[in-house]
Amino acid sequence: MTNEIPAVTVEITRYAVSLHGEGGVFASINVEQQRGSGRWAIKMDNDIMDAAHDWSYVPPASERDDEWVEAHLFDHDTALEMAKKEVERQVREA
Repeated sequence: MTNEIPAVTVEITRYAVSLHGEGGVFASINVEQQRGSGRWAIKMDNDIMDAAHDWSYVPPASERDDEWVEAHLFDHDTALEMAKKEVERQVREA
């Protein structure tokens, strides 16, 4: 019997998209991979951003229909770009 250890893998599942300045972090949003879907959510605390850049509470999975998923979960590049724009917007409006 051998005690082979499987290969270690590294996977990025979350990004912190932030705007920094001399005084520290001005704004920060997380972009998180949603397990099993290959899609990404833009989150801040317990809220999630939709395609219109509106924030709402994340409902339980049982309450998320296809329409909700389309409005709130994005491909990797789209989610990162939207998060960057939202951080910039938050800083401009602060």
